Amino acid sequence: MFKVHNVNSYGVPQSRKRFTLIASRVSKEEIEPLKSESKKTVVKDVLGVDNGFPCIEPGHKDSTDFYHTVPSISDKNKERLKKVEKDGGNRLGFANDPELQLKCFIGRDESFKDTFGRLWWNRPSPTITTKFFSVSNGRFVHPEEDRALSIREGATLQSFPKDYVFKTKSIAKTARMIGNAVPPKYAEAIGKAILNSAT
Repeated sequence: MFKVHNVNSYGVPQSRKRFTLIASRVSKEEIEPLKSESKKTVVKDVLGVDNGFPCIEPGHKDSTDFYHTVPSISDKNKERLKKVEKDGGNRLGFANDPELQLKCFIGRDESFKDTFGRLWWNRPSPTITTKFFSVSNGRFVHPEEDRALSIREGATLQSFPKDYVFKTKSIAKTARMIGNAVPPKYAEAIGKAILNSAT
């Protein structure tokens, strides 16, 4: 079996398309990952204060295994984020401010609009990349707070359990590990399908 699947259909609160190939030498039966029977998961289902994520400021360091850590940002980027509309806004919120507009985007309002973009509460997150901790690398700004996603928030959007411990203490190395991972809930759906085909 080989197909492109969106992991959001398998319980992952993220829109992420992945090519999947499952080969078998014992069966010609097609093996399909088991889709989640519940409604598709969105950001508000897993992030926010009600889900165990206290409000934090840019530069917050969490020394516990929960790792709700987020890098600091410049004062200018703090001002930019204040102008980005909550719940899905993007860099067009500060595009008409000559003090805040990025030179590379002058006259290019339709280019790379996800830069400095906020996640929507009621949608899956975009693909969590290895740079999800940076406000300037995609739509990785918290839906309401003026900061990037924390390491634990990115891991949660990838469907890592909240008690999963990342041994590295480097933000960049941990984010790379998270962004490059196969979302655990998707891997589980594949594993269950393989086990079911063997019975």
